[in-house]
Amino acid sequence: MKKLLWLVLLFSGMAAAQEMDTVAVDTVEKEPPPYYLGVYVTGSISLEPSSPDQNIITSFGLGVQYQKWMLSFSIHDFRGSYKTYVIFPSVFELDYRYSGPEVAFQAFESEWVGAMLSAAYLRGDMVWKNMNTEENFLRDEFDLLKGAVKVELRRFRYAKPHLAIGYQKVRNLNLDRIGTNDFSGLFVAAGIRIGYFNQ
Repeated sequence: MKKLLWLVLLFSGMAAAQEMDTVAVDTVEKEPPPYYLGVYVTGSISLEPSSPDQNIITSFGLGVQYQKWMLSFSIHDFRGSYKTYVIFPSVFELDYRYSGPEVAFQAFESEWVGAMLSAAYLRGDMVWKNMNTEENFLRDEFDLLKGAVKVELRRFRYAKPHLAIGYQKVRNLNLDRIGTNDFSGLFVAAGIRIGYFNQ
């Protein structure tokens, strides 16, 4: 009887030790990577200053993230409609696109949300297009500086939607009927990052 009791205690001890080893191994395997890394595509739709009023801009880009820093390159297209008589009686329509790099820093993060500060320097091209002939009549290049605060939902690992508010300043634009002040001011945007993130 005593031998049986000793055998029961021995097997119980061995089982407990095995369970502790398994828990320890699982704990080691579930530890997060020592660094945060992400590769993603990004898209957004924004309401930006534009002549004669706010207009819609869409963007698409590629980016990488290391720890709290993000670097992306994106292309932005004007989706609004502005027509006027640049030279009477022909009607002209405004069209423009700009692109460039953006740097962002994650200033705050929790399990659910993160807050980022971003800055971008972009170059663009703006034209007056003749509606009758479809030809580009007047054209000029411009610089665009942007700064923004973004709040991102971090609940999903591979998709991170965000909202943003910021200020933009256009420089070096010299085109008939419009100027730098028409495209400078506050903007709001909604977007998403989709890609691989190791955490």
